[in-house]
Amino acid sequence: MSKGRLDAVERAVKEFGHAPEDWERLAPAVAALSLQQIMDSTGYAISHASRIKTGKSRPHPRHWAALASAVDPGAALLAATSS
Repeated sequence: MSKGRLDAVERAVKEFGHAPEDWERLAPAVAALSLQQIMDSTGYAISHASRIKTGKSRPHPRHWAALASAVDPGAALLAATSS
């Protein structure tokens, strides 16, 4: 990934109140979700939801909180760094 792309990803992560390591903490739980749950939480098509589920792609940080809620509606998977 190019330096410019990495900078853009880092800005987006911070813009939505997350730390870069939040996705690494959330990803295993998201992998356990159904494709339909990922699609419902993000609005992504099945092909992109499949790439997220298998770890081949990372969703935009704006979707991380919705995915965390799909994993466990009462949990605060991202609460440690989100405010």
